[in-house]
Amino acid sequence: MTSSPSLFHFCSFAILVIACLTFAACETPLDMDMERTASLTVVSAMPQADTALCVRLTKSRYFLSRDGIEPITGAQVSLSLNGAPCTPTVDTSGYYHFSDVPQGGDTIALRISTAGQEPIQASTRIPTTPVVQLISIESEYDPSKDTVTRYDDDGYTTISPQDYDVDIRFRIADPKEENYYKVTVGYTACHNQTIYYPQPKRDTIICQNEPLANIKCSDPAIRTLPSVIDMIDEEDGSFFGQTLFFTDQTFAGKNHEMKVSLSIEYYEFQGHDPREIPLVLSVYSLTRDQFLYERTVAANVSSITSLFSEPVQLHFNIKQDGCVGILGGSACTRIEASYYDINGTDNP
Repeated sequence: MTSSPSLFHFCSFAILVIACLTFAACETPLDMDMERTASLTVVSAMPQADTALCVRLTKSRYFLSRDGIEPITGAQVSLSLNGAPCTPTVDTSGYYHFSDVPQGGDTIALRISTAGQEPIQASTRIPTTPVVQLISIESEYDPSKDTVTRYDDDGYTTISPQDYDVDIRFRIADPKEENYYKVTVGYTACHNQTIYYPQPKRDTIICQNEPLANIKCSDPAIRTLPSVIDMIDEEDGSFFGQTLFFTDQTFAGKNHEMKVSLSIEYYEFQGHDPREIPLVLSVYSLTRDQFLYERTVAANVSSITSLFSEPVQLHFNIKQDGCVGILGGSACTRIEASYYDINGTDNP
């Protein structure tokens, strides 16, 4: 039996109408009556050696809410440093500041009292400041070569200014205890800025550290650490990203040499010799809790950009009725140097 063209066209038209109505209905807001739990007190305290202490208190939000983060003010927040009470300075927008500055190896105890809740108590020990030695800054940058040929996935070629590719080698003297590390690399960017207040109007140069998001490292300490956020190059097994997280599992108690490679895009140093740019190597020693917290936070940020990633459970070490949060601890060594600082301006 053969269907008539008119019947076929009618069925096709009917299916099209139903499909259009279905998708149109999807644009209609749906009222969802979902149970909301009471907001929690969220504690964020990550003291760092050589930095004044600060604790932040906020309220948790409903996950579908578009409201801003609500600070908690007026709470009783006290800290002690090696058993001695710390001196509070001011409470502003949920930030509780203290004038005390911890050092590596110091012990910090935290106590928070808010209306209607049991007191929150936690303690941590600031890690010792990592001992880091800069070994070399290497580059094959050729100032006589103004442009490079680039190829895209479709085989097209373009001529564009060259980037500044550089390798940084450094050595970590690892203590015997279990240690957790974080490494970032940035550069010092300076630009002219006009200051209008206070009078008189004046021009000045503002310099600030800009992080670099394309660090590459193939060290075994990076590769042996399982992580949901690590991006691994399939060709050589190297990690690339903005922050390197690793432990001393492969070099505990020893001196360990590492190399990180990076590329600064050409537009960042237009008009300047990129070998003059001061690079900033930051090596952090973290407590285990802060190490796990930062990695899970980064994992959640990473999962937002992937359709198939599931939300990652954040790590907390403060958990009790009505409260959740993190009390971490870190110490940082920063080394700032340019290619010329290490190799001299006469180096070809």
